[in-house]
Amino acid sequence: MNIKLPLKRLKFPLIVAGIFSIYSCQPEEDLSLESSEMVTQQDSAELRKGNGTRTAVYVSGFQQIIPNHFIKMTLNDGFSSLYYIAEDFNETQGGNYVLDYVDAGGTGMDAYPNITIGSSKASGTYYVSDPEAVGMPVQIQDIPATMNFVFETSQANALDAEDKWMASINFIFDSYGTADSEPDNSLRDYDLVVMHESHNFNDSIEDNPKIETTERLTYWYFARNADLSIKPYVIRYKGKDYTYAVRYKFFANQGSKDEKVHVKFIPYGPNGTPPLVRVNVKDIVAASKSYYQYANLPQAERDLADAKVAKSDAWIKSINLGYEVYKGESQLRINQFKVHL
Repeated sequence: MNIKLPLKRLKFPLIVAGIFSIYSCQPEEDLSLESSEMVTQQDSAELRKGNGTRTAVYVSGFQQIIPNHFIKMTLNDGFSSLYYIAEDFNETQGGNYVLDYVDAGGTGMDAYPNITIGSSKASGTYYVSDPEAVGMPVQIQDIPATMNFVFETSQANALDAEDKWMASINFIFDSYGTADSEPDNSLRDYDLVVMHESHNFNDSIEDNPKIETTERLTYWYFARNADLSIKPYVIRYKGKDYTYAVRYKFFANQGSKDEKVHVKFIPYGPNGTPPLVRVNVKDIVAASKSYYQYANLPQAERDLADAKVAKSDAWIKSINLGYEVYKGESQLRINQFKVHL
């Protein structure tokens, strides 16, 4: 049956990949930093597939939803809200969420609400994931050849001039701990990011070389062919090639951050981003290491990449999928996110 709910804000109908349709609303009660609230409504007749109800569970803070799967939501829940569909969040289908984002003001990135698969902290406890279930924690040298992750995103009311957001995959590596230890964020010196759909987030594929300065500096180089065109990393979906530029970003005059190498795969080219993304974990980690030989790195940066990027004994602790959110008002969805072994 339908349950009538007290609504603080009614935005617009939600339709995700033809799977469910409910109305996004914010509960009257404020959610604590680590809380959730279930709201059940009836599916539309057009989209009903067997089970007509979908349970929207609102989340705030860091929560483990099912074993090895977490949601992290740190936006001000007086403005934004995030929920997942309980019937579709499981070991078989992986994770999902719907973020109704409203900019609370300020500048820069507001937060990175994400689904984490692997080891993570929630409610003050660090949970070590089961490698038999999600392949992590795993040392880079031992990544299974068949391990991959699949994800799909969609958005609504997200392309206005004032909107700014980016969907991305982030790997969490630990080059210094053990399989069961919690990573020390201050020691994270190798990042791997796969950029996906975005709006008003213009990543240039031009190099930005290092200059001599005593000011804080961020600079980068792309992997290129001999003719200086971008050397693409290719993801294929249904016979179509989707190309990614591989960027190596460095830092200067920023303390311990100067020891970090940030590797980012940036979609470019006429095909844009694939509607559904399947990435082989072993292959993309290996590419992050092999592609910098094609970038015009100065010797010091090449030495740093040799020392930091994809060390064979480093651990992959988790893989995150989420949205960097900056400004505007939009509905941002993760339709599915799952790791396969």
